[in-house]
Amino acid sequence: MKIVQRVEDIVNATLPPPGSRIYASGNAATPQVLFRQLAADTTIRDVEMAGVLFLGEVAGLFSEATCRWITHTTPFDITARHA
Repeated sequence: MKIVQRVEDIVNATLPPPGSRIYASGNAATPQVLFRQLAADTTIRDVEMAGVLFLGEVAGLFSEATCRWITHTTPFDITARHA
């Protein structure tokens, strides 16, 4: 684990590298500062983010613009229909 002082040290033009997968916890542990930086940094590309129940101010993370560089997945398929 690395302790950083600025979120820009871990989300920038080189981090996370293309092809990275990020799992973030939700509920009360939703990492707001990290999410804001992921949504704001247009230099990152081809990153997949997985998680469930993100709470707080996360709308920017799911904006149309942000979805151009971050693919969102969830371990639950809420569209599946069971007989």
